[in-house]
Amino acid sequence: MGNNNSLMSGFYLDLYCDLYADIAERFGLAATESRLEIGKIRNRVDSEGIQFLTVCLPRFGKAVDKALSKNTLLLVEGFQKKPNTVIPKLFGWLTSRIFTDSGAERPEADPEVLRALRQLVYFYTSLS
Repeated sequence: MGNNNSLMSGFYLDLYCDLYADIAERFGLAATESRLEIGKIRNRVDSEGIQFLTVCLPRFGKAVDKALSKNTLLLVEGFQKKPNTVIPKLFGWLTSRIFTDSGAERPEADPEVLRALRQLVYFYTSLS
């Protein structure tokens, strides 16, 4: 049974990484940066299990949604931040196009960037 769970986890992780790579390419993230971030995602899944995709990332999404809907500063817990900012390192290349370094919504935020970020953080919400 454990091997079957590992195969399923590997399938979900590989599918997620393919989605990530497609979004990264679409929004111009350099291939080397994309590979590094995919490696970080894989490491988090290795250490935390599939719950990283099904619980932690949706929590990230809820923080983004809350900041935007309530016009408050972004506060994402459980993720390392970019230096001198409140922007998480993970998906920072997208998040920083929506929020300023202090966490306020950017007036020029691109709705397509938000849609891509939401795809990444909510992709596996139905599995939890």
